[in-house]
Amino acid sequence: MKVVFLAVAKYVFPLFLAFYVLNGFLALHLHGAKNHRGIAFAEKFFLYLTHFVGNLVIYLNTESEDVLIFYGCQLVLFLLVMELFPVIYPAARTDLLNHICMLLVICFLILTRLSVEKSVKQFAILAAAVVLFFILPAIYRKLKHPEKLSWLCFAVGVAALGAVLVVTQVYQGAKLSLTIGPVTVQPSEFVKLTYVFMIAGFLKKGADIKKLLLSGILAATHVGILVLSTDLGAALILAVAWLMMVFAASGKKIYLAAGTAVGAAAAVAAWRLFSHIQTRVSAWLDPFADISDTGYQMAQSLFAIGSGGWFGTGLYEGLPTSIPLVYQDFTFSAIAEEFGGIFAVCLILLYFLIFAVILQSAMDQRDSFRRYLCLGLGVVFETQTFLTIGGAIKLIPSTGVTLPCISYGGSSIMSTMLLFSLVEAACIRNEEEILTRKKREEEAREQRDNGQKAETGQKEGKQSDEGKKGGIDIRERGENGKKRRRKDRSKEKSEE
Repeated sequence: MKVVFLAVAKYVFPLFLAFYVLNGFLALHLHGAKNHRGIAFAEKFFLYLTHFVGNLVIYLNTESEDVLIFYGCQLVLFLLVMELFPVIYPAARTDLLNHICMLLVICFLILTRLSVEKSVKQFAILAAAVVLFFILPAIYRKLKHPEKLSWLCFAVGVAALGAVLVVTQVYQGAKLSLTIGPVTVQPSEFVKLTYVFMIAGFLKKGADIKKLLLSGILAATHVGILVLSTDLGAALILAVAWLMMVFAASGKKIYLAAGTAVGAAAAVAAWRLFSHIQTRVSAWLDPFADISDTGYQMAQSLFAIGSGGWFGTGLYEGLPTSIPLVYQDFTFSAIAEEFGGIFAVCLILLYFLIFAVILQSAMDQRDSFRRYLCLGLGVVFETQTFLTIGGAIKLIPSTGVTLPCISYGGSSIMSTMLLFSLVEAACIRNEEEILTRKKREEEAREQRDNGQKAETGQKEGKQSDEGKKGGIDIRERGENGKKRRRKDRSKEKSEE
């Protein structure tokens, strides 16, 4: 029975994720419609089913009761995000909450398979991130003019990146993280958020040439520090985010074309200046030319993806640990090997679905600052996803960035959850403003209606009073006429 279940399980994972993604796109299409609870229920059904079956497969392979306890802890966390968050914030986008949890389900399935210890550490950091995920919308709600924090975000971002540049030692060709006691933090992950916040604040003030130049100078300062630290993956993400936000604010294609040309020239310059970039490009062009050294990581990634086929080898049936840095840069290759090509394609569609949800949220915003904020955060999220998956499948050279919500890394999971929280905060603020505006309009309409009713009542009262007076006058005239006729008769009789 165990063997049969494990053999069948690898075929159901792609099916579950495919149905989930399909329902996700239906929910995206029906956004704003009143009755699509069935779609939301279907999303949660396939999410919980994937989570249960996956952990059951892990338990049958490890026979460890700790896996069941860990499964219960994850389940409680997902329930908090998907069920409690909408209760606290009724205006939240529940479809985005579901998609976040689906990514986390896949994260813990593959990380637990690779290393239970790393998976537990990731969960502990995620639990802290979820607390901030709940708090951040409440903080944002109290900010009357969040765009005024732009200069503060600039100062914080430059200070954090500057500290890495000055203090940190080079590791694998780049300066990435700061170590404070037992804690290691990668500031560039959080600077992505302050950076987008800063650019959105300046673009809200206008998209004239002076504002664009100022935002460009501030963006170039961030990118320049990252280039000096040789953290070129993060530098590329920030550059793309600024370019897309400027294009959205100005609507001028010339900026997009010029930015693309400058980016291409910068890529060539980086290849000439940095030796580790030359190594990555060589491994990308022909990983099998030096398969035992520089091309080993890329070659193993391609072997893993190829050996997985359409439906994968099944959990614990592949060799994903043979890929260097499989926990971080090449987690997608491990997923493709053990869950299969169909599952991997559906995962890419899930990432695109999340990007589409964030863009849709940006378009719904009534305030330009929140619109640019959501757009920038969505671009950061999707660019990072493209760089990670593109590097794993040999579409582009490896950039060393992590796969959002799935790769191992405390700073990565924390910053990604804060990114989603900012998007939710913008959506909540927007919906609350719309509801407040509708309530005010209804109150004004009621006041007008009450005023009209009062005026009508007064007019009717005057008419009724006049009618009563007119009736009294008619009765008086009638009585006076009767009296005169009686007098006339009495006179006639006396004359006779």
